[in-house]
Amino acid sequence: MAVPGAIHDHVATVSNPTLEQFRAAFLAGNEAFNRGDFATAFAGLAPDCEWHPLAYATERVLVGPEEVCRFFAEEIFGTFSDWRTDPVDFLQAGDGLFVVLLRGRGTGGASGAPTRVDLAEVWELREGVPVRVRELPTWEEGLSAAGLDPSTAATVRGAGRSGE
Repeated sequence: MAVPGAIHDHVATVSNPTLEQFRAAFLAGNEAFNRGDFATAFAGLAPDCEWHPLAYATERVLVGPEEVCRFFAEEIFGTFSDWRTDPVDFLQAGDGLFVVLLRGRGTGGASGAPTRVDLAEVWELREGVPVRVRELPTWEEGLSAAGLDPSTAATVRGAGRSGE
C-alpha cells in the first residue's frame, strides 16, 4: 500500500506521464509513506480520488487524500506500526494507467506475528493526477484488472527484480 505523494510535483505538470516519470513519483511518495508521513505521501491525489483498498482491509471506497491518510494512519499503521511497502515492478497498461507490483510487510501489534503480502495497485491518472487507485490482493489480479497478461507476475517473481 504505497502512494506517490510527490506525484503532483513529479508528473502533474505532464498530462501523459511516461512509466519512468510515474515510477520516480511513486518512489518519492513511497518513501514518505514508509516513514509515516501520510500528508506528503497522499498530497498528490485528486480531491475526489477514489481509493479502493484491499477488501480484507475495508469494504468501503475512500475518497480524497484526507480520508486515505486517516485510513492508513488509523487502520493499517494502527495494526502494523512498522508496516512498509516495497515496489517490485512497474508496468504501464495504457495512457495514464499504471500497475505497481508491491511487497508489503509488518509485524502485527497484538500478535507480534510477522506478515508479508504481495499485492498490486492499479493507478489511473487524468492529466497526471491520480483519480482512482485500486488495490488487489495478488499481482495476477492487478495485472488482469489493468488488461495486462497475468502470467507476467511469474516472470517478475522468477527474475527477482527490485523496483528500487
